[in-house]
Amino acid sequence: MGDNHLEASLVSLSFYATFGLLHEGCHIVASRLGSSHGIRRDGVSLSDLLRAMLGRYSLIHMDDDECNEGECRLAMLFVVHSAWIFSVLLALACYAMHRRVRGRECVASWLRSPFLPYAAYVTALEAIATDLLGWVPHNGFVANGTKLIVCYCGNFGIILLNPSWLSIDGGRMALNVLEKMVEVTMMRGAQSGGVVTFEPTHNSSSTTSSSTTAFPPSLRGIRSRTVNAKRSTLSRRVIAKIKQDNCSPFGGNLRGWNRTEYNVFGPNRLIRAFFGHTRFATSSKASFGGTHPHMWSARSVYNIYHGSCKKTPLGVENYITHNGDFEFFKIKGKYYDLEVLQQWLQHVLQYPMPATVDSAAIAGFIDLIRTQGSFALSARYAICLEGEGMKVEAEPTKAYLTIEEYEVIAGFFEDALENMLQGQGDGGLKSLELVSSKEMRTSLVSAVAERLRHEMGKVSSAVATHLKAARQPSNNASALKKLSQFMSSDVEIASLASFVRVTVDAFFDNDLLHTTRLFMENAKGSFGLCVASSLDAWRQVCFTARGQTLSIAFYPKKGLICYGSEQAAVKAGLNYEIPCGNLLSGTVKEGNCAVRLDLDDLGGEICLMDWGMSDPAISSPNRGLKVNKVMNGSVSVVLLHQSKAFKGSADLSKRMVSLENNEFIKPLLDDCTDPVLKDIHDIPKVCFRIQEDWRDVGPNRMTAWKLANCIQNRLKARINGRIESYGGQVDILVTGCEVSLWVAENFVSDLKKSFPKLSIEAVSSNKLLGLFGQELAMPCPGFPYSQKSMDLNSDPIIIIVSYILAAHLDHWHALTCCKAFRRLSLL
Repeated sequence: MGDNHLEASLVSLSFYATFGLLHEGCHIVASRLGSSHGIRRDGVSLSDLLRAMLGRYSLIHMDDDECNEGECRLAMLFVVHSAWIFSVLLALACYAMHRRVRGRECVASWLRSPFLPYAAYVTALEAIATDLLGWVPHNGFVANGTKLIVCYCGNFGIILLNPSWLSIDGGRMALNVLEKMVEVTMMRGAQSGGVVTFEPTHNSSSTTSSSTTAFPPSLRGIRSRTVNAKRSTLSRRVIAKIKQDNCSPFGGNLRGWNRTEYNVFGPNRLIRAFFGHTRFATSSKASFGGTHPHMWSARSVYNIYHGSCKKTPLGVENYITHNGDFEFFKIKGKYYDLEVLQQWLQHVLQYPMPATVDSAAIAGFIDLIRTQGSFALSARYAICLEGEGMKVEAEPTKAYLTIEEYEVIAGFFEDALENMLQGQGDGGLKSLELVSSKEMRTSLVSAVAERLRHEMGKVSSAVATHLKAARQPSNNASALKKLSQFMSSDVEIASLASFVRVTVDAFFDNDLLHTTRLFMENAKGSFGLCVASSLDAWRQVCFTARGQTLSIAFYPKKGLICYGSEQAAVKAGLNYEIPCGNLLSGTVKEGNCAVRLDLDDLGGEICLMDWGMSDPAISSPNRGLKVNKVMNGSVSVVLLHQSKAFKGSADLSKRMVSLENNEFIKPLLDDCTDPVLKDIHDIPKVCFRIQEDWRDVGPNRMTAWKLANCIQNRLKARINGRIESYGGQVDILVTGCEVSLWVAENFVSDLKKSFPKLSIEAVSSNKLLGLFGQELAMPCPGFPYSQKSMDLNSDPIIIIVSYILAAHLDHWHALTCCKAFRRLSLL
């Protein structure tokens, strides 16, 4: 009886697997028929057959570049619906055949089995549910790098330097500030959003503890992400998710709000910070996987050296938020596109791609480069990014080392370092700062290279003689064998010594600032970037702006720092008071007022912010950079300009924009239930203010007077012959973006009627930035503007229009045009 049941089960499973294979096979056949409409014609591999038979799904790759949206949509519908129709017809055929052959002894028993039509029925029902009704999502169409997602997004975040933001009300007011920042940043994108904050791994409850935290502390990132719904507000959803993940269920206070390390001033104090992002995907649906903050590698524990020459097991996890486009990355002098890099990162990091969006790949490179203090991570960096003869391939021909094998290689470096320290005696070197000198690095490289050369020679000899140990290698032998694929142990060949030298340098140098610098020097694209690591989040974070804006606001009296891609978002600190009152109540000193720093997004600029009690933690390659003190000396700001042509002031205070006692900057408006109705009510008030402004001697009248003088001087120069008249010459250039361009065009039409002898042009700021805002001029096809057809050498009058109610893009173009024309005048 038992044998009959087993036989029936096996027959049922075989029928079920066969019909599933036929169904998925129909998808694949249909995709081959539709390959001329944007579907890639890939070969069918064994993994594809197993996936179809056992996993009951198939992967179809769409190439959006080879078809328009309508063709891709039709091809996708054809592939999806052909399979469920086939399965339904097959089930009907099995039903008809079973009715005809049942009871006939001359027909094979498997054809008469009732399990045959039953398996066909189940497969047909599954096909209808997935392909037709969509009840179960099908993953048959994978971008896999063939479809780049262009995102208009926004970074935002706060750093709470004053303990009162946590200790008085449990962080409620701080979350209100964060919600206001999300609300403003939503104008850049509100499809999804997320925030990451770091907590000590021991901080599992909100009870008061008198224990101190060892430094560097073991931190864990708490990431809260959400996708917005149709009738919900993203800012509220983000804050609700933060409260769910970071607040205690009773009382609603942030975890650790009353712990000692968060509420005392001193070297062992922890600072709470929130790093966030809102997203708008223009060419794909807003998915949870594509929501920032991004991390590639899961949290892993490594031996970390920090400060003293003692290693400590610490968890490592890196997060980034990014708005812009990451397109290419240069490795060993060659640029690779995003699709290849995404596939390659999966092999070198030993983790699958977390999301197909480009920003996730940035997180992968941060994992590769941020290696300071870990010999294992430094060895991986040396092999993958600096190895001689390194090839970046989507399907590598060489097997990369695993994390465990990198730890084995790291053991040789750690032993050599320990031996060097023991050789110094009790009065010897006890800090990494002293060990990192050039002489000590050279000694460490020599010792490790000699030891590795000896061990790799033993392994190669064992392989050559076919020893039993070679057939059953230990962890050490396996790691050394894989290492030998990437370099030679021959003394005359310098590849091994080069690997050891790069590993040692990365161990000492690749801190957060240098990591961001190395990435930005080799990456192509536009970046508004925030980089945070569990190894550094207790004292520093890194920001980058290149092609995307990023502003940082400092509130010394409140002990608060706000940063964001949207300038208006960083003003959120003006709208809220610290729960216990200002740190410097009653003071009116200019140095204590809130100020804003705008990073140079045209030439590119990196900003390291360090709030450690000692001097900023900067490795030797960047120690020549100037350290600026802000927040009454409690925070160090280090700026690194990527453009060699940067002519900005070395004095940071001259770049600061005052947010307080500034008639041109107003606090954010209070929330209202009906903003449209409020705007309508404000129209008479706004019109009255415009009329009053022209009656008084204000900025409008002063600007009009200045413009009249400039036009008068221009006309005199034309009459006197100082300015010759020729084709392509421009006397007055008016530029703007979107709404501002419309205003500029109307203004130009009036100017031309008033001054018909002058050459007056209204040009989009996009076109001007393509000509004058880049290292290589890019004239826009379909438009007559070029560097030859638009001659600006005669010092024309330039008017840049920025509409005060326009979106962030309008203000960004105005600011960037100012920088581009300033650089043009310098040249």
